[in-house]
Amino acid sequence: MNKNFLKKIIATFLICCLISILIFYNSFITISYTSKIFYFFPLISILLSISLILIYIYFENIWQRRKLILIYAIIVSLSLHGINLGPIDPLELVAFIAFIVWLIDVLTKPKLTIITSPLILLYTLLIFLSLFSIARFKNLNPINFVAFVEKLFFFFLIINLLCTKEMLDKAIKAFIWIGIFNAVIAIFQIIIWEKMGIVLTFVEEEKNFFKPTPIGMMLRASAFCSSSTELSNILILVTPFIMFYLFFSKLSFKKRLSLIFSLFIISLAVVLTWSSSALLIFILIILLFVYVQKPSWSIHITALLAIFILMGYITGLNEWIIKEFVNIQAGGFDIRMELNKLGLEAIRRYPLTGVGIRKFGEVFASHVRKYPVHNTYLQISSEIGILGGIIFVIIIITLVLGKLTFAIFTTQKLEKVLLKTFLVCYLGFLIRTISEPLYFDNITWFLLGFIESAIFILANPNLKRHNN
Repeated sequence: MNKNFLKKIIATFLICCLISILIFYNSFITISYTSKIFYFFPLISILLSISLILIYIYFENIWQRRKLILIYAIIVSLSLHGINLGPIDPLELVAFIAFIVWLIDVLTKPKLTIITSPLILLYTLLIFLSLFSIARFKNLNPINFVAFVEKLFFFFLIINLLCTKEMLDKAIKAFIWIGIFNAVIAIFQIIIWEKMGIVLTFVEEEKNFFKPTPIGMMLRASAFCSSSTELSNILILVTPFIMFYLFFSKLSFKKRLSLIFSLFIISLAVVLTWSSSALLIFILIILLFVYVQKPSWSIHITALLAIFILMGYITGLNEWIIKEFVNIQAGGFDIRMELNKLGLEAIRRYPLTGVGIRKFGEVFASHVRKYPVHNTYLQISSEIGILGGIIFVIIIITLVLGKLTFAIFTTQKLEKVLLKTFLVCYLGFLIRTISEPLYFDNITWFLLGFIESAIFILANPNLKRHNN
């Protein structure tokens, strides 16, 4: 028997045993309703281990491309959050499988390099601060704490799986395809509701199914996501990459036309989420892309915008748009402002510890549908304290944005263009965090890991990152 194959079998078996022991132990120390769930995991880990061994035996080619396949699986599962398997979403299951595969590689390849990042150290500090909050209020909820910690785990997996320029290019294309697929599903979702009156949605709360719009009460498109906000986030972040291939790739006329049509499909799906802020950010991202990537066009674009604004002022269109925007956002804006004020009050009362992970809705906003603070920075500050908010700002703005900007100025032309695309994508995300609680969203930590890997790969094109 091949020694390398034997190592993989032994490593898989040991990992399976370790996970089983940890989960059985966890099931005894946690509250009763979670223990029933955790008893299924040892069986799942055994079945996954057997599956991996069979894949290696019969489909060695698949095993050799395991990292790329897992990246594809992660990207696909990002948009399937609405399809939950009990308390587990598809991304958590994929991450669990990816972790087993990564551990097998670590145990069987002594020369394998484990990739780390300053973000991991800072996030570890966030976990440490969250423990102060738990100790202060004695309100440990295992599921909430796991949801908090798993973001670090998810980020770590992304930067260790995505390791070559070829993989990065394929991951970007897969992300685009998933965005287009979700946009098509979202459009059909609305057509079915309009023509047949059937509500096909995976949105968790019925009160979020519909929204008043200028054309009446409309179903909000969500595709396979758990909310229309999740869908709009994916569509917004996909847009710069479509524009990158549209402007900077050598494509045939048919392929270029298909990309233009895809952009139209995505824009229509963004509109059908009926999120005014998402639509504004979508338009802003398109403008930012042109200004950043094609500065020679900036004068022409600015002149066209000025003409449109002037025509809107003369015809009264601007006034109508503002009026409709205010009418649509009136209730939502008031709720957001109230939540943000309550978030500031929570920070004033508990500046060092916050109110606890995912406890803000219960403690401060029980009369406002138990929503979290609708600002990502206030969200984390109100839950684990001001110091946690400061560390999160360093992670989100200073460290990532600084590294990305520095990489743009130190890379060659083609890499520079792609990094600028990531920059536009990230700026759109930063604007979105002002009005949405995105800390616990999977797309947040996928994007951070995606950018971290892209910076390393594109800023060091001749450096071999680690063994595949």
